[in-house]
Amino acid sequence: MTPDLTAQIADILVPAAGTLVTALVSWIAAEAARYVRARTKNEAVANAMDRLCHTVTSAVALVERLVKPQAIADMAHGKLSDFQQKRLRAMVRTIVKTTLTPKVLKDARLAVADLDGFMNARIERSLIALKRGEEAD
Repeated sequence: MTPDLTAQIADILVPAAGTLVTALVSWIAAEAARYVRARTKNEAVANAMDRLCHTVTSAVALVERLVKPQAIADMAHGKLSDFQQKRLRAMVRTIVKTTLTPKVLKDARLAVADLDGFMNARIERSLIALKRGEEAD
């Protein structure tokens, strides 16, 4: 190979290699950013679900401790009617929804399509655990 031919090849390959390296670095940076965004979103959803579950447990305990004794005292036979039980559950749902921020509720909806149904199930689970004397998870 002559020096002129080598120079011409170098003039063609060096800019092409530079463009290829730039494209590769850009792609790696985009993939890394996508990974970080996905991981951050997953962590936000997991944190939202954790906060939701803890808030439900706390709200159930609060209503059980503060409201239920007075409701039972007002009853003649000492047991809550179905209507009163529904009111207490609605009270728990209201406490949970007003305690959590809209962003937490939005993030939780990404994990669970029927957030109200999930919340109702968590309320029931917390009530059962409370009646058994267990700690709800």
